[in-house]
Amino acid sequence: MFLNVSLTSNNLGNLINSTFPRLGMTKSISCADVGSDCGWSATADTEEDLLSKVAEHAKEKHQGLEVTPELVAKIKSHIKEI
Repeated sequence: MFLNVSLTSNNLGNLINSTFPRLGMTKSISCADVGSDCGWSATADTEEDLLSKVAEHAKEKHQGLEVTPELVAKIKSHIKEI
């Protein structure tokens, strides 16, 4: 027996994302997102990988930046899913 299911692009996307959470859920952030006058941006499959890229960039390009719990929270709050 077959189910006749009408899939729209929206509910197909929801089905894929709920079945395969990493598909279509790339994380993204840029320095501009958090108010910096810097053109850098990055994407990653996970928040952990993205935060590693952020830390590497900050160490290389923003040497005097003090990493506080508030800054980390601000960065995390600006991470987008694309």
